[in-house]
Amino acid sequence: MIARQPGAQAHTAAAARTASPLVAQTKYLPYGSQLIPLAAILASLDKDGQVAGAQQKLARRYWCGVFGELYGSATETRFSRDLPDVVSWIRGTGPQPRTVDEAQFPPGRLLTQRSLDPSRKPGNPASQ
Repeated sequence: MIARQPGAQAHTAAAARTASPLVAQTKYLPYGSQLIPLAAILASLDKDGQVAGAQQKLARRYWCGVFGELYGSATETRFSRDLPDVVSWIRGTGPQPRTVDEAQFPPGRLLTQRSLDPSRKPGNPASQ
């Protein structure tokens, strides 16, 4: 049997975490690119990432990234900020991450969307 590396375990955990309960149906996974920083965050947090408060914060960061369209382009900068920001926020040593602070989405926008936007439109059924 091949032993899993910590990074592989974190990526597996990130995929499982994203699939349920953050995303009800993986076919609607918006911004799959969020799995990479999520895996890095989970690897850094280790067991700190498994407590209920951490799970709620991870969900908040995830959906702010989706509905705020923050992972649509220039993701490398977002990744490099999210890792230290989210880890310190979950551990209680830092403020809320910039991904949460910078997310903007007027609720009425869901009612006016007509096209299949690659981020928010799939994000709606995925969260149900």
